[in-house]
Amino acid sequence: MSLIEISITNYKSIGSCIFQLNGVTALLGENGTGKSNILSAVRYFYDNLISRSESDEIFDHNNRLNNRVEIALTYDLSRLKRYARANLKDEKTRYASYYEKIVGISAEDIITVRMVKIRDMPVRWSHNADTRKLIAGLFPMYFVDARQIDLVNWDVLWKHIGDLMKLENNVGRDLREELRKSIGDASGQMKERLEQIERGFERQNVKVAQYSKNEFAAALSKMYFSGDQYQFDDSRLSEFSNGTNAYNFTYLLLSILRLMAETKMKEPLIILDEPEISLHNNMIDNLAEVFYQCRGYVGVLLATHSARLVKNILAQEGGDNQLYQVYRRGEETRLSRFQMFRKDTEMRERYFITDQHASAYFAKALFLVEGETELEVFRNRFLRGIFPRLSQIELIKGMSDDVVYRIVSPKNRGCHIPVTILLDLDKVYTYPEKLKKKYFHMCSAGENYFFYKRKDTPSSSRASLAARRNRIYNMAAKCRFHYVRPFYLSEDENYQEFIRLIQEYFREYGIFIARTTIEGMLVTEKKLPLFLEFLKEYFSGRYQRIYPFDKRLLKKEEELTFVRLLLGGECDYGMRYNWIRNNSSAMDERLKKLLEENMISKTSWAADWLRFYLCRQAGLKGFGPEEIGRFLREVEKKEKLESVRKAFEQDFPELGELIHMVCQMV
Repeated sequence: MSLIEISITNYKSIGSCIFQLNGVTALLGENGTGKSNILSAVRYFYDNLISRSESDEIFDHNNRLNNRVEIALTYDLSRLKRYARANLKDEKTRYASYYEKIVGISAEDIITVRMVKIRDMPVRWSHNADTRKLIAGLFPMYFVDARQIDLVNWDVLWKHIGDLMKLENNVGRDLREELRKSIGDASGQMKERLEQIERGFERQNVKVAQYSKNEFAAALSKMYFSGDQYQFDDSRLSEFSNGTNAYNFTYLLLSILRLMAETKMKEPLIILDEPEISLHNNMIDNLAEVFYQCRGYVGVLLATHSARLVKNILAQEGGDNQLYQVYRRGEETRLSRFQMFRKDTEMRERYFITDQHASAYFAKALFLVEGETELEVFRNRFLRGIFPRLSQIELIKGMSDDVVYRIVSPKNRGCHIPVTILLDLDKVYTYPEKLKKKYFHMCSAGENYFFYKRKDTPSSSRASLAARRNRIYNMAAKCRFHYVRPFYLSEDENYQEFIRLIQEYFREYGIFIARTTIEGMLVTEKKLPLFLEFLKEYFSGRYQRIYPFDKRLLKKEEELTFVRLLLGGECDYGMRYNWIRNNSSAMDERLKKLLEENMISKTSWAADWLRFYLCRQAGLKGFGPEEIGRFLREVEKKEKLESVRKAFEQDFPELGELIHMVCQMV
C-alpha cells in the first residue's frame, strides 16, 4: 500500500490521530467509538482533492471553539517513480510528459499532501491543483459502505472500468468516427435508422448529453465484452453469485482494482465500511482470502465489527496487515495500534485463535476465567438478572492455557480494554506437605497476568506496591503456617493475613485471587445446610450414600471442605483431593472411598444450585419454568432487585465481592 500514513486533527470526534497503513488495515471497536469518522475523513480529503465538496458538518459539535480541521495523507512514490523512469528510457513512449510529471512530483520518494479547513473559509492545500490531480490519478480511492449498496445494475463497477481505461480525448474522438464508419459498412439500414433518429432529435430540439471520457470508456467496454452484468465462473465462488450485494460488489471491485494496479502506474485504495454486513461465515472467510490475494496491488482500509474477519486477518501468514483499536476517552476518539502475532514466536496463536477469542477485541470490558464452571456461573441468566452489568462484559475462558491467554491479553495485543482476571489460589501459592516448604509464584508465572494499573492513587503507588510485595515475600519465606489434617483446614490467623495481602496486591492489577476456587465461592459455610438440601434434591443417590456422615470419619468443621472437594474444589491451602489423597497419610481409607465413589464431575450443578438458591430466596418453593419466569419478573422491580442482591452478597461474600469488581469496569 503506497498510502502509508493518515493524520487527522479535529475532525468530528477525532481530536488527533496518526496511524500507518500496510496491507489490510482494519479499524475495530465498539459502536459509536468513531471508526466511521476516520473513514469519512479520508473520503472528505479525496472529495475535495480536485473539486470542492466542503461542509461544516466535519467540525466537532461538542466543542464550539474548534474551528480548524486538518487532514494529511502521506504517500510512497518510490515504486511509481521507478516504473516511470524505466518507461522514459523507451523513446517511443506516448506518455513521456506524464511520466516526467510523476518523476518530478517531489524531490523525495515520500510526499505528504495536507488540507486545512477553517470554519466559513475555503479549504487550503499544501500542494497546487496540478499536483493534487496527479495524486488523485495515481492513488485513486474507492469508498464502499456495505449498508448502502443496491446493485439493481452494475453501473458503478463499469464506471470503475471506464476509469481504468483512461481514454485520451483524441483516442475517444477517433473511436467515435471509426464506430460510425463501421456501422455504415456493416449495415447501411442501421446507419439510416440512426441518422433518422438523429434528425428527429434535432426537430424536437433534443440533445444527447455527451459522455465524459470515463463514461465513453465504460460504454465502449460493455460493447467490447457484449454485456453489462457480471457472473462468477470460478466454481469456488459460484455459490455466492446470488449472494449479498455487499459480497458480490466488494469481490468484483477488488478484482477490477487489482487489474488497475497491475498496470503498474496506479496504486488504488479501497475503503470499506463494515463489509461483513449480511455475509455468512463462508463469505467472510472468502472475503479475507480476496484481501490476501490483492496484497501488493490494492490498499485496503476497513472498519469492521466482525470477529471472524479479524480472526482471518490475524491468522494469515505472510500478510503485513495492521489492526487498530478505536476507542473513546470521554467524547474523543482515540486509536491504539494492535500488536499482530509475531511470525517467529506466535505461530501457535495463529492456529488456535477462534471467533470467540477475536470477539474480545471488540468488548467493552473483559472478564477472563479458567474453566467451564466459571462460564456456567457468570453466564447464568439468574445471576445476570440480579447483576445486569454482567451482560455487558465479554467472558473468556482460557486463563489456564498460555496460548489462549496471549491471544486475548489486552497487554500483549495493545488493546485499551478494562479487564478483570479470576485466578485460583493455587496459581499463585501452593503449600506442598511432602517438601515441607511453600512455593510462592508471584515473581514468576503469576506476574505474566499483570496488565496495567487501573488507577494511580497513593494506595497503588510503586512504593506502596513494592512494600506490600516485600512483606508477602518475607511471610512466604519465614512463616510456618499450621493446618489440620486430613483436609488441611486453616486455623492460622497469620495464614489468613497472608492470603489477604496477596489478594489486595493482585487486585491493584485487576486480578481477583479466589481463596480457593469457584466451588469455594459457591459453597459457603452459611449456606451449607441449604446446599445439602439441594444435593438431596438433585443428587439424591449420592446424598443418601454420604449423609448422615459417620462421625468417626468426619468432624463438623470438616464438612464444608469435604463438600467442596466432592465438587472438584480445593481445601484451604489450595490443594485438590488427588493431591491430598496421595500425600496425606492421615486420611482414612473409608473416607477416601466415600469421596471417590461420589465425586460430582463437571455438570451443570453450579447453574442448578444458583437457580435453586435464588428461587428459595424469592420465596418460591419450586424451581420449574413457572417459578423461573416469576422470579425474573420480580427482580425487574427495583426494590425487589436490591433486596435479592443484598441477600446474595451476604450469603456469598467472596463471589459478591468479585462480581462488584467485575461490574465496576462498566
